[in-house]
Amino acid sequence: MIFSPLPAAESSVRRIESFLSPRALSVCGGKIEVFKTIDSTNTEAKRRFEFVHCDFAALHGSVLVAEHQSAGRGRLGKSFFSPAQSGIYLSLIYIPPCPRNCASDKTAGVFDGGLQAPPSSLFTPLAAVCVCRALDELGIEASIKWVNDVFVGGKKVCGILTEGLMGTHKAELSAVVAGVGINLYEADSGFPEELRGTAGSLPDGSSIDKDALTASLLSHMIDAFSGTIDYRLLMEEYKERSFILGKTVTVISPLETYEAEAVDISGEGHLIVRDASGGLRELISGEISLRL
Repeated sequence: MIFSPLPAAESSVRRIESFLSPRALSVCGGKIEVFKTIDSTNTEAKRRFEFVHCDFAALHGSVLVAEHQSAGRGRLGKSFFSPAQSGIYLSLIYIPPCPRNCASDKTAGVFDGGLQAPPSSLFTPLAAVCVCRALDELGIEASIKWVNDVFVGGKKVCGILTEGLMGTHKAELSAVVAGVGINLYEADSGFPEELRGTAGSLPDGSSIDKDALTASLLSHMIDAFSGTIDYRLLMEEYKERSFILGKTVTVISPLETYEAEAVDISGEGHLIVRDASGGLRELISGEISLRL
């Protein structure tokens, strides 16, 4: 199925661009599309690569925004509830710089301008910090639940899904699609029953300028992904904004489920937990839950 941008959305695109920082405008200007409905902005972003062959750079800075997602996606194959006109649902296509003298994605890239670009493996936690910073500007205090959820007032208001696309040599990560969904306010139909205990929305969300918040988020993301802001400082902020450290969590993995104490978050964004035997485990990915 082919999805077309809204003809009437040109004014929204112009408003978003008018709020962008100079750096974000230089990257995303002229590359923002707004859709009335779409299956998933991340899915559509990945479809775009089917038409550019190896010229991934042509898509750098592309932004897909939707008023509604019929098949929004989250981490670990979960769906993301995306009712019409009640949230911000967007995906940013970002092409990381090629690392200099680097054989793996674990090493950060270096721009010619001297900026230290973060490893793309950190884009999820960095995006979470960007969401929090954008909400800070609205006077909204937000915190982070490892690894990709942003909470306000004890409820999840934002989810993040970053996906990498491999280059022709397979071992080379050539592009990242960073998807963000923010619940501005609760839809008239409310949240699905399975989400009512955990999902929430922003305070006074209906009065928030959606275009301005979208631009603020994109501006922060471009700064973070490009290395304009030292990513190591942002990872420290990620840790400081975490509300799970010192708490007992349930670790859920394909192999086992167990309770542990969340004790630290590494500079690589890994969660360090202490299990019942007193041993430390380092979680690179997976899911945790806790009773709020």
